[in-house]
Amino acid sequence: MAVFDENEDLQNVEDRYLHGRTMLTEWFEMNRRYEEVRKLKYIEMLTMFVWDNSNKIYIKRQQRGSIGRIVNINPAAGDKYYLGILVSLVRGPTCYDDLYTVGEIKYDTFQEACYARGFLGTDKDWHDSITKETLGSFLGIYGRRCLDAPETPSSIPRPPANPRRTAALYTY
Repeated sequence: MAVFDENEDLQNVEDRYLHGRTMLTEWFEMNRRYEEVRKLKYIEMLTMFVWDNSNKIYIKRQQRGSIGRIVNINPAAGDKYYLGILVSLVRGPTCYDDLYTVGEIKYDTFQEACYARGFLGTDKDWHDSITKETLGSFLGIYGRRCLDAPETPSSIPRPPANPRRTAALYTY
């Protein structure tokens, strides 16, 4: 469905409508229209439908056995990465707000929505990652010698949800 002014040039309407459609927004549209699609995750939907790039729509697959592809997104991409997680795991969203919303709460970022849905680690990951090596990297050269830790710092997951509690656990 396209909404337009009756005096508007139809070519402009068609161009605007076709160019504004993406694979993601059309997946939302598929979820709005078809109950059977609403039950599927995005990757599952791609086993039944194929993207027609010229018309910017999904069409029913003629042959089974073909699998669509999911683009790998680096975590450094920020909210795009978390959007990818949500798209991979949430069934039936009909708009972006459905991805931002968990229960009755609408989150400001996809990352917050991922944590609220339990798709990402908890503070346990943070606490478990604080090892002799990471403490040594925080304490500097003296701390590394005292702890007999390697000179290279380990990677650490996201900051804890409750940094004051975490600091209290590791303060002497």
